Amino acid sequence: MQISATILAIVFISTGIIYSFNYLDIGFVIAMPTGEPLRFDSAFYFMIITVCTVGYGDLHASSELAMVIISIFIILIIVLVSKQTSELNELMKYSSLYTAPYHGAERTHVILIGSITSNSLSKFLKEFYHPDHNMKEDMKVVII
Repeated sequence: MQISATILAIVFISTGIIYSFNYLDIGFVIAMPTGEPLRFDSAFYFMIITVCTVGYGDLHASSELAMVIISIFIILIIVLVSKQTSELNELMKYSSLYTAPYHGAERTHVILIGSITSNSLSKFLKEFYHPDHNMKEDMKVVII
């Protein structure tokens, strides 16, 4: 979720910058196929096509300044996506191995060891015998 939000934010910000630069008299030009002036929706379309590396060619940077600035945006997006993808991979490493249902050998009892209170025992039993876990009704819990 965070990755897509960051990419969308970068695309919107870069669209606004490209749209603004196109109207400044600094030599920044995005060529439209119809010859009309660049609109915000066309600039957004251009950035989506550029970021996705599709490059249809209907809109293109026709000045060196535009090529340089758009190249900077592409490099920035590649770096941010790579960084956030690695962060996502790190977070996925921390997922618990014990969240899956219990699929042990065919036993008739489970041993529960530790400092047990009535509240923690109640929570454990509700989770252990939950219908999603397909636990046998005659499975015994031994508390030590």
